[in-house]
Amino acid sequence: AMASTARGGEPSSLPAAVADAVLSKYASLPKNGKPQTHEYTSLAGFALTDDLTPDAPPVVVALGTGTKCLGADRRCPEGLALADSHAEVLARRALVLYMYDEIDRLVAAGRTRALENPRVSIFRPERSEKTIVGGAIARDRTRPWCSLRPGVRVHMYVSQSPCGDASIYRARTSDATNGSIANLRVNKRAKTAANLGAGSTGAKLLTGAPGGATDAEFGVGEQRPGAARLKPGRGAQTSCMSCSDKMCKWNALGLQGELLSSVVEFPVRISSVTVAAPEGGAEGGAEGG
Repeated sequence: AMASTARGGEPSSLPAAVADAVLSKYASLPKNGKPQTHEYTSLAGFALTDDLTPDAPPVVVALGTGTKCLGADRRCPEGLALADSHAEVLARRALVLYMYDEIDRLVAAGRTRALENPRVSIFRPERSEKTIVGGAIARDRTRPWCSLRPGVRVHMYVSQSPCGDASIYRARTSDATNGSIANLRVNKRAKTAANLGAGSTGAKLLTGAPGGATDAEFGVGEQRPGAARLKPGRGAQTSCMSCSDKMCKWNALGLQGELLSSVVEFPVRISSVTVAAPEGGAEGGAEGG
C-alpha cells in the first residue's frame, strides 16, 4: 500500500511512478553492498519531474539504504564519523551532492547559455548582482545567484514509514475488526498500541531532562504525534533526531543545507512524499501542509 502527499495538483499516478522509478533504479545496481535474502534494510530515494518533459517518468537522482546510527558516546567532535546512516538521511546527502554537480554544470555553461537552454541544469541563474566570471562564481556575496528552475519538482520515496511521528498511524477500522491487527509484528514497546489498532514508533521523546530522551510512552495505548523524538535503536542511545523530524526541517529550511543556501536563492523543498505503508495502515497516512 502507498501513502502519499503531493503538492501542486500532481496526478494521482505520481506516487506509483516515483516508487517504480526508485525501486527500478535500486534493482539495476550491482549486488555489492545490498542485503542478502535473509537480511533487511530500508530504502529511500529522490526523483525529479520537469515540466519541460511532462511525459517523461521521474528521474532518480539519489538513493540511500540503511537503518543504523551511532550512539551518542561514539559521535566524533571533529565530524570524521557519520552519525546517522538511516536511508532517508543518506539519500538526502546524495541529493545534496547531486545539487553541487548541477551547480557546476550551470557555472560551466555560463549565464547566457543557461538562460537560452534551461535543460543545462536543474538550476537557473538569478538576475541579481552575482555573476559567473571566467567559469567561477563572482565574489560578490550580496545575494545568492541561482534558484531551482520553475517546473522542476523533487519527489521522495521511502520503503517504510520514517522513524518518529510518521510511524504513528491508526489501522483501518475494517482491518481492526477482522483480526488482521494480530498479524502485525509487535515488540515489547509496541504491543499495547498494536493491539489497539495503532502504529507506533520506538523513537523516544526528546526532553530537557538529563540524557535527553524518555520512555514516557512505554505501555500507552496510543502515541500522539507532534513531539520531537530521537531515533529508536537497540544499542546505546543516540543523539540523532528521528527521520520524521529531519524531514520536517528539510521542508521548512530546504533540502540544500546551510552551505548551499549561500548560493541557492530559495529553499529546495519536497513536492511529494511516497511511503510504502504496511498492510492495515491508515490510507493517506502521510499528511501534507
